[in-house]
This record gives sequence, C-alpha cells and structure tokens, in this order.
Amino acid sequence: MATQTVEFRAAPGLTLTAKLFTAGSDSVVQTASAVTEATNRKGTYAATFTDPGAAEFELIAFSGTTPVCRWFCTLTLTTATFQAYEVRVASVVDKTGYSLTITPPTAAQITTAIYAALPADHTVSGSYGARLILALNSNRELQLTGSHHVAADVHEFQPDTITAAALATDAVQEIQSGLATLANQTTIIGYLDTEVAAIKSVTDKLNTGLVVDGAVYQFTANMLELAPSGGGGGSGDASQATLLEVQDTVDAIAASLSGVPVTASGRVADGGTITLYCGDDFRIRSGTELTISVSDIGGAIYDRLSAVGVTLAWGASRRGLPASAIYGTIASLAEVGSGASQVLDITIEIEDGGQNLQPAEDYTWQIESEQDHGSEVDRLVEMEGTLILRRRVV
Repeated sequence: MATQTVEFRAAPGLTLTAKLFTAGSDSVVQTASAVTEATNRKGTYAATFTDPGAAEFELIAFSGTTPVCRWFCTLTLTTATFQAYEVRVASVVDKTGYSLTITPPTAAQITTAIYAALPADHTVSGSYGARLILALNSNRELQLTGSHHVAADVHEFQPDTITAAALATDAVQEIQSGLATLANQTTIIGYLDTEVAAIKSVTDKLNTGLVVDGAVYQFTANMLELAPSGGGGGSGDASQATLLEVQDTVDAIAASLSGVPVTASGRVADGGTITLYCGDDFRIRSGTELTISVSDIGGAIYDRLSAVGVTLAWGASRRGLPASAIYGTIASLAEVGSGASQVLDITIEIEDGGQNLQPAEDYTWQIESEQDHGSEVDRLVEMEGTLILRRRVV
C-alpha cells in the first residue's frame, strides 16, 4: 500500500480537511487522513492520502464546511510527495491543429510571408490593408488619383531635372499666358516712354532759358526780355510772381525726370533746401522748429558733431551780405533708424528769419563747428544747403 502526500497552499493558521475529486466529477474519491501545516513555510499544507489511484485529481480544502482553496494534482501509485498546481496539465497538452513541439517561424520566414502575400487577399473593406498605398505595377508607381498618379505641390527640383519632355501642355499654356501679360506691360512702358519724351521736349526748351549762377540757376537776359509783362512791371519785364511760378514748374519737372522724388517735410525738402518767408521764427516752444535729416550710416557724423568740446552754429547769407544775416541755433541731434536706413536728425531753431531782408537770389545756409584748442579756435563747415527767402504776400 502506497501513501501519497500532496502539498498545496492556503491561508496560514487554518484547520483544514482535504478531499480529492476526479477531474471534472462531483464525486469524492478520498478524504485525506491528515492535513498539517508546515512549521516554517506558513500557508503550506500537506494532505495524506492512501492509494487514491494513478490519475489527475482536483483537490479542494475545507475549513469546516467552507471551501478555502482549489488545486489540481497528478498522482502515481508510489509513496511520494506531489505538488499541487493551479492549471490542469490537460489544458496545455497538444490540441487539434496545435503542437508544442513544432518550431515557430523565424523572422526571415515571417518577412517573406508578408512581402509575398497577394494584395487582393488582404484588402477587406475598412481594413488596414485596404488603406495601404500599393504599387500595382512593376515600376512601383504610386497610384492615388484616378489617373494613378500622385498629385502634389513640389517644393523644389534638383538641378537639371526638368527637361523639355517633362513640361506638360498646361505648363506651356501658363508660360504663354505670362508672356502675353508681359507684352501688355511692354505696351504700358512704351506709352510712358512716349509721354516722358513729350515732357522732355518742353523742358529742353525751358533749359535754354536758364544759366548757372554759382550753386543755383537763373533766367537768361533774353528770356526775361521776351517774358510777358506783369501788372506792375515795365514793358518787357516779367513780374516776380510770374518768374517764381515758372521756376517752381521747372524745378518740379526737373525733379520728376531726375528719378529722385521731391517730398517736402515741412519747410525742408529732400536735399536740404529750406524755404523761409521774411521774418519767420522757427522755435521748439511753438512746435515750428526745422528738422534736417542726413544719411548717417554707422553714426560717424553724429559722433563728430556731438563730441565733447564741439560748438555748433547755424546761419545763412548771400553774396554781398554779412555772414549769418539769417541765424539760428542747433537745438538737438538725434540718431534715427539703423543699418542702411540710419539717419541723423538735426533740429534747428531760427532766431532771426531775415525780417529786414529783401527776397533776391537764393541764400546758402551752413552748419559750422568750433573747437577750442588753447589760444586757437578751429572752425569747420560741416554741411550746407540752399535757403529760399520769399516775400510774404496775400
């Protein structure tokens, strides 16, 4: 007679009875003659049975009438200790169509099986395979549009990749359309050239009536003799108002042809020409100060004029009059902008606007710097421009 001892796990400190059932049966095969808990392995119990048979059994331990655990064990007809297990051995043995002894496929075999699969076998509607971008021909051309081509906005091409054959008919049409637009632009340019030529024919005639006089121009004696007489002038003499009007017209036409637009800012025009009416006061307190903007890339002019020990003065005069017949002061220097657009803004207050002077030929204004060096004074004309003095009229 053989004694089989089955070890199983349950909550420690319990008084248990253990029963064996045939796997899958509700009939008790045998009740253990003794169930003892290990001294040191708390929660490990040993149930003793006598020849219940050689088979797989279901072991259920009870505390009183309450089952506390359920295990499986496989017994033989030998006196030995058997370990209980949770999953039946029968659940992991070979099943129909499955085997634990067959070698699983390698990574290479799996890769070959995937790439050799026919697309038609894996394109069930809504599946991942149906949404893959597949090439259905030997040149592996993507087929996305109705014409089996990819539609895309190309960012850029590598050099020498666009050939004559690569230009589609619609591309040629677009180029032709652009050339037609360019032809229209050429027509417009031709029209403008014609109009400018007409203007130039007039200015050429006016140019014959002007003669250079220092830094400015004046009308020739012949032009003044042939000019229509004004209301207050003698026979053959043009009135000053008429002459000034003609001069303004000539200046405007000359400026338009030179390509440099004249955009006046207050009384200071591009190039630094200042317009002044006899007796004008230009003061910061009245908000009428003048600002002359000078290109100053790098700030060299600003650094020189604002250096310690440099005194600046502003004045204007014409030949035959004392220097600084019209005078003022430099109120401030300020750098504006940066880089190629950096300019120096020179703010000027005019204290005497030529109240007692008569308008005549143009004046010249200057900014002069002075530096004291002991008993000597260095003077330097930093910049100059034209000042137009006009009579106040109603």
